[in-house]
Amino acid sequence: MKKFSTAVARIIPFRDWATEEDENQAINIFAKLKPVLGERILIIGCADGGMGRMIKNRGCSVVGIDNNVAMIEMARKQGIDARLMNGENLIFKGEFDGVISYSALHWMRRPDKVVAGVWNALKPNGRYVGAFGAYNNISQVIDAFLAVLQARGIDGFYLIPWYFPSVNDYNRRLENAGFYVDNIEEVVLDQELDVPLSEWIRGRVGESFASVIKENEREKFFDEVEDILNRKLRDYGNGKVIEYRVICFNAIKTEEG
Repeated sequence: MKKFSTAVARIIPFRDWATEEDENQAINIFAKLKPVLGERILIIGCADGGMGRMIKNRGCSVVGIDNNVAMIEMARKQGIDARLMNGENLIFKGEFDGVISYSALHWMRRPDKVVAGVWNALKPNGRYVGAFGAYNNISQVIDAFLAVLQARGIDGFYLIPWYFPSVNDYNRRLENAGFYVDNIEEVVLDQELDVPLSEWIRGRVGESFASVIKENEREKFFDEVEDILNRKLRDYGNGKVIEYRVICFNAIKTEEG
């Protein structure tokens, strides 16, 4: 397992890229994709099209999917063939040389359907690379939400909206689908929030947990979560630091299944 804990990485968590710096961070993680002129690449979770533009600039044909209409519209403005589609319901058959996904797979809670769809979408010897949240990712944040819910007599475990597997879990799923796993590892990153903690926990991160709280009680709910995290999280510069655990992988479809 690689651990990078001495420096703080500025990667926007659970949001879409806002700067070229963030895009470069993402593409560096996926250097093993090695897109070649003329290849056809599928992006699962294309967001605003930043990754797609970078791959397209290497002379590839790019298709991006996302389940967010606003993101699809933004990606299309970047010249990406972006389609509204859930990664658990891919419809492609043997047409891509590579499939890539960045910070999206943890939102898809039926991983075997995603992996099977990727297998079907790839040509023989096609590559599947990606990075997404690993087991115990943002554990301090999740624990804070669960503690505040528990104080209200609510078991919040089933409200966790993410699939955060171990390396062994995801490796097994890839191999069971027929992939040869060239490399899979967990990377630990200390990441500085690019927005205030109060804004971050009230955004997409807290949506599912707050769904069981009455609307007129939600501000107090979030205030209590924020109070816990202000005491638990490390400061860095003007913001807070979250420990991210990320699975990075590179797999190959070696033969037709």
